[in-house]
Amino acid sequence: MRKRNLIAFLVFFVIVYICLGVWLVAECALKSDFGVTGVAILSALTGLIALPLTVYSSFVVYEGIRHGRICTKAMAKKGAKKIAGLIKIFSPTVIIFVEGNSEDLYNNYIADNLRSSYHTLALPACIRYKQKPFMADTTLLTNKFYIDASLLDLVEPSDRVIIFDDVTKTGETIEAIKSYLTSSRKLARENIVTCGFIVDKYGYGKNSEPAFYFKRTEVRDDYAFPWRKK
Repeated sequence: MRKRNLIAFLVFFVIVYICLGVWLVAECALKSDFGVTGVAILSALTGLIALPLTVYSSFVVYEGIRHGRICTKAMAKKGAKKIAGLIKIFSPTVIIFVEGNSEDLYNNYIADNLRSSYHTLALPACIRYKQKPFMADTTLLTNKFYIDASLLDLVEPSDRVIIFDDVTKTGETIEAIKSYLTSSRKLARENIVTCGFIVDKYGYGKNSEPAFYFKRTEVRDDYAFPWRKK
């Protein structure tokens, strides 16, 4: 995105220089035998060049603003109320999320809209390395992270569980936790509900989308979200 913004600003300066050049040429032409007709032709040609450049630079700048503000603080508060309402309807005994961004979103936005506190499990996670940092038999693997699933052993087969993710692109995190609960903890699938706050409409392949979410849109790695620490 930064590269595209740089290109947009370079295009903008090219347009400015073209306009200045046309103005100088027009001033000289009006004082010579080139005449008004020549200036009109020159202006028309310049307009044909400047118009697509202006449209392109405006589009790139707009995209940059939209990407950075895909979810404002006000929108996050609105979405938190919606998700909290759905949580109340399902009435879980346990809410599970990965520590970090999802934990911050739940604690700072969603929890404020819940009348009663729910038991939560924040699973430790880290970026994938060559060597796994957690115990092998309780380590969940996604395309980006190692997740420590040892806390999931606290979940009972009779529990009603919500698996929550702040921004879900492929569904691997949610699916990995869900598979562990159904296989190792023997939870029935009907007692597990998946939830993503922001869902990438282009990111899903073999995994199914969360059962409920606040917003379904395009998601990129450079997007900013108000609950995420800069």
